[in-house]
Amino acid sequence: MGKSKENVKDGTIFQIRDAEAFVDLREQRGKVIIGNSYLIMIIDKESKKELIATEKITNHLLETVEEDLYKKNDKVSGYIYQKTQFGLKVCFDEKYSGVIYANEIFKNYRIGEKVDLYIKEVRPDLKVTLSFQPIGFIAAMDATQAIVMERLKSANGYLSVSDKSSPELIKKVLGISKKKYKDAIGGLYRDRKILIKVNGIELI
Repeated sequence: MGKSKENVKDGTIFQIRDAEAFVDLREQRGKVIIGNSYLIMIIDKESKKELIATEKITNHLLETVEEDLYKKNDKVSGYIYQKTQFGLKVCFDEKYSGVIYANEIFKNYRIGEKVDLYIKEVRPDLKVTLSFQPIGFIAAMDATQAIVMERLKSANGYLSVSDKSSPELIKKVLGISKKKYKDAIGGLYRDRKILIKVNGIELI
């Protein structure tokens, strides 16, 4: 992400952390409002004057990764740059494109929102699918339990969400599916970390 700083001849200067980058008018998707933040991508670090960037990142992202560069459950970070009927497209590690499929998305995300992800699969064609949680039952369970525990602590130890609550309410409150919620609280109950009440759960 970059914050627009100044309109100059032929383009705009953006502030990216402690550096400045120039985006040519031809590389802008529309009118740039000074002071607003935009999803941009560095495309030339070798310029003698300043970094060169683009707002049209789809023209520059790599759709495939190098063989053996990533493996399942590797952690990556990136920015959401497109919503499609299949899910979300993410620019990760500053140059690659990956997809998060719709069946793994349980809340609304904004274009330009930063996300921490895991490699779900590097396909035979070297395209990447991503996930918000580690792959594998135990890893996914631990991650979901952590979400429940964090939400419990922030709610003073009690959540009015039970295993009888609607999938819509669970998704709204915790951002996870009802199945994952029931699996998570079952594990937390067995580990004696929570009590399961009629209308909710309570931290022990």
